[in-house]
Amino acid sequence: MALSQRWKSSRFFTGNEFPTLHQEFNNRLHLLSKKINIDIVDAQLRVEDIKIQDGLHPTLSSGRQKFENVQRQRFLQQATYLSRTTAQQQLTTIT
Repeated sequence: MALSQRWKSSRFFTGNEFPTLHQEFNNRLHLLSKKINIDIVDAQLRVEDIKIQDGLHPTLSSGRQKFENVQRQRFLQQATYLSRTTAQQQLTTIT
């Protein structure tokens, strides 16, 4: 899962550093995903989808819904792909 942008400063970073760090992390994650052949899923969380208390975790309403929806879509895509691949393999084996 790609990292959503954090907006609230922490003990280690100021709020001004987060956009750059957020982008750098996701770029490195993308490169790593190509090396080890994994897919990245991005829930596209925005500031309004993040809890005010910590500025990091998704809210129970919109943030969690977006997170769960993107996971559900990804699993459906994988299931569809696997069922098509299995069906094609069975047809190839029969003929």
